[in-house]
Amino acid sequence: MYLLNEQEIFGKWAPIIESEVGVADRSKLEWMSKYCHYHELYENNSYATLGAVNGMGSTRFPGDPGTQQDFYTQQSGSGDKAHTLLPLAMQVAAQTIGLDLVPVVPMPGPMGVLTYLDFVYAGGKTAGTGTDIPLMIKANVASTATPGASATANGVTFYYVGPSRLDGYAIYRISGSLSSGTLLSNLGSTSVAAVFGSTASAVELVKALEDHITGFSGSALADNVYSNTSSVSVNDPYSRSAGESSQDNIMNLSLFNKSVEAKTFQVACSYS
Repeated sequence: MYLLNEQEIFGKWAPIIESEVGVADRSKLEWMSKYCHYHELYENNSYATLGAVNGMGSTRFPGDPGTQQDFYTQQSGSGDKAHTLLPLAMQVAAQTIGLDLVPVVPMPGPMGVLTYLDFVYAGGKTAGTGTDIPLMIKANVASTATPGASATANGVTFYYVGPSRLDGYAIYRISGSLSSGTLLSNLGSTSVAAVFGSTASAVELVKALEDHITGFSGSALADNVYSNTSSVSVNDPYSRSAGESSQDNIMNLSLFNKSVEAKTFQVACSYS
């Protein structure tokens, strides 16, 4: 690890970027300067000449120290990055509107970890027992059921809400108290799988910023709209008396980590 003197990097690269590609925005100049700095570190390496050394192969994350005690037995990795693409990358970064709309964090290597916060429909744990289970879960299956379908196993009823708007996985509302097993094992039971048409191998909490559950804070859940037993609209609020006597549905703030690997396209051309 090494510390970056960001002001020094900015002072060196910002005038070059501004004159070469016309970028004047301060925030974009800051991250593009870091991007150029990382490339310069690599290009100044005496071994960075193309073809001078063999490639190290695909990037790999560290092995599990619990099963691979010796360092030399773990998977090898690669720190390679293409060093000839900097001029092209600067042109693309300067002219791509998407980089103006989303945060950009230059990676100092071919692997990185993104950390972000999201609100989840919680109130329990996906591996909890009894009443210590969440109100909403998402399972890694594409259900063939229609919204409102339900199935019960070991005291817990699964109501199918619908597919995730991002990955198409099934979202379920949970009701009852789990008498045995886990949510995953009961979701995979024969009777439940027969209703939803598939068996999940993993369940997770539903992230609100990814999959908005309509009516979560209103009367829809209290009146079992998802089980098709009520004419209440899924967007209806509580009446005052019902709201005063109903338990709040819970949302929590969770921290998530996502490992990412940078990949590349390669092309060569010649002219005469």
